[in-house]
Amino acid sequence: MPGRYQGKKLLILGNSISSIDIIKYAQSEGAYVYVIDYIPPERSEAKQVANEHAMISTVDIDEVCRYAEKNGIDGIFCGVSEINLAAVREAAERLKLPCYHTKEQWEIFQNKAEFKKLCTRFGLLTPKEYSYSDCLEQNKSIGISYPLIVKPSDCSASIGVHICNDIRELKSGYKDAMEKSPSDSVIIEEYLIGKEFSATMFAIDGEYGFSALCTKSLNKTQKDLLPLADASIYPAKETKIYLDTEMPKISAMFRSIGYCNGAFFLQGMFANGKFYFFECGLRLGGGAVYRFVSKINKFNDMELMTQYALTGKMDLYSLDMLDANLRGKRACILFILSKGGTIGRIEGVNRVLADERVVYIDVRHKAGDTIPRNGTLQQRQFICYCVCDSEAELTDTIKFVQDALKVFDTDGKNMLYPDFEVKRIMQENNK
Repeated sequence: MPGRYQGKKLLILGNSISSIDIIKYAQSEGAYVYVIDYIPPERSEAKQVANEHAMISTVDIDEVCRYAEKNGIDGIFCGVSEINLAAVREAAERLKLPCYHTKEQWEIFQNKAEFKKLCTRFGLLTPKEYSYSDCLEQNKSIGISYPLIVKPSDCSASIGVHICNDIRELKSGYKDAMEKSPSDSVIIEEYLIGKEFSATMFAIDGEYGFSALCTKSLNKTQKDLLPLADASIYPAKETKIYLDTEMPKISAMFRSIGYCNGAFFLQGMFANGKFYFFECGLRLGGGAVYRFVSKINKFNDMELMTQYALTGKMDLYSLDMLDANLRGKRACILFILSKGGTIGRIEGVNRVLADERVVYIDVRHKAGDTIPRNGTLQQRQFICYCVCDSEAELTDTIKFVQDALKVFDTDGKNMLYPDFEVKRIMQENNK
């Protein structure tokens, strides 16, 4: 029986998280998939699984459009790369192909300062913000106290983000954040102490659904760098509070800018019994939450986004299929972090995949790859997705995965950070 996209041609820009999932899904439904970027095929899994590929810069919109017209492309999409998503939109507009967001919508959420203004307008709390001059003058009248967090207003993936404990660290962090910011714009905020959260949501025809809420356990081994998440635990204890108090405001906010169809996520801190928001992404999240949500709720936002790129419609699933409490299940996205270096060998992946509690494992770096130690998402070696019937079972599963997965450098030395204490992160989630 022909797939729903039989005869359709999909162009994928780049090779970021979710790209392989999108390609394989589109192909399974009959689509013919092209991939372009400047990565050689031997280093690009996306090009290796595509039907055709070419060496074309994804930011050269004229060339992207020429290639699309030459090959009769029906839809353009990519994974979670924000640079490539901006290119997707520009090319789609020129070619009059579907795109789930507009330039105006995209720019609001690319700029953290504009996002904060929008949040304030709709009653969503954000961290206090300070000017660099007030911080330098140590203006006590406005209540500045360390630690502070410094970040570019227009970067993602933790690039240029610094936690500063004194004026010396503030100056250094501000300089780096300014260098990383394309628009020379930096935000300085209070550093909230609480539970970091991430909320995954979806819009269909101007209605808004709440897919899942997690709290994150942070790895603090790298004392000199921004802490990265060790694990995201689902559902968060605060799920009902979020649904009751924040979802009405969030729905009104997105409706006000006309964002009617597509994935989005919000991140922030739950502190002092309240949600504080500091970031939003108008895209699939880097955690690829659909990899486990689809196993529980049978709702797959990656498939919906692919459908929209090829047809301009989103009707594969309905929002009433979503249950942010995950129908009583317990789930985890486990981020296993590398210390950095060049990979010699990897062990344990097949053993982990053979366990039915593990629904997916993403091996982010292969043997021969060199991983930087820079406090960004590049340090993620594995992303492992687990779904269990209870917290006790989830605890056992995480311990099993930690024990099974091994990575060694070219000298045979361990490249992974020590395993975190599973009991501790469960207690943190339940506070």
